[in-house]
Amino acid sequence: EFPRFEAARMQYAELTSNLRAEVRFQFDDQITLGVDTQVLINWPKPCVASLPISLVLNVVRFSGTLAVEFVAHPDSTETYVAVSILEDFSLGFEVRSLLGHRTKVKDLPKITSLITSKLRSVLVDEIVWPSFKKVRLPDFPAAPRPTTTTAAAGGVEAADTQP
Repeated sequence: EFPRFEAARMQYAELTSNLRAEVRFQFDDQITLGVDTQVLINWPKPCVASLPISLVLNVVRFSGTLAVEFVAHPDSTETYVAVSILEDFSLGFEVRSLLGHRTKVKDLPKITSLITSKLRSVLVDEIVWPSFKKVRLPDFPAAPRPTTTTAAAGGVEAADTQP
């Protein structure tokens, strides 16, 4: 299923006078990432034992408000679009784990809580407002501006363009 976007609105950002678009989004589907690895135990000597670990992470629900702000600094030529997610987001995970060689331990709650809390904190640190991702816009050359000059004799106006 595709993400749904709804309830778009335009408003000025709280801290700046830049125009910001806010759009509610909802993604109800599954994005799955699976990892098979092993933990090597290096005590009392190197590679004394290994513990295989299989993890499967499913993102099943992601919803919130996407904020897109056009930022143009009057002091410089830098222009960019700032993309962030507002604090009202909801993120649902399913984590499945499998540990061990012969005796396998399935779906440990502590591993699930560690992974979900770490992923949530990375998301908050990287893209939840006031953090944002910059999408730089190319520099566009300035359009020629017409200027008018008055001729010394007779007061005739002539249009001229300057870059």
